[in-house]
Amino acid sequence: MVDKGEIKKMAIQILHDYLGVTTSKLYKNFYMNQTEEMVLISLKELLTEYIGESQARDAFIRYGL
Repeated sequence: MVDKGEIKKMAIQILHDYLGVTTSKLYKNFYMNQTEEMVLISLKELLTEYIGESQARDAFIRYGL
């Protein structure tokens, strides 16, 4: 599991990799005021909608989340 301090950075990187620069910048601002738990929930929902549940789960594993 990734260190709590790294979760937000990792989430932004994952969004950048899957959804692009613009989306990752928007969520970077949003995630600044969110708890790590909320960031993970949001990221899981976004990835599940975009790439499907199985691939989202694989992405979480690949990135150590």
